[in-house]
Amino acid sequence: MLYVYDEQWPWELIQWYLKNKRDLPWRNKKDPYSIWISEIMLQQTIGK
Repeated sequence: MLYVYDEQWPWELIQWYLKNKRDLPWRNKKDPYSIWISEIMLQQTIGK
């Protein structure tokens, strides 16, 4: 199988993310500990 690298793909992914991202609590924080705790809690629950 031959894979051809498409240089447009990363740009499309970033554009999709900017358009569809959810407002999750830890995205606005800078404290690594609180981000880590949030990620652990999210793994144990259903994120909506």
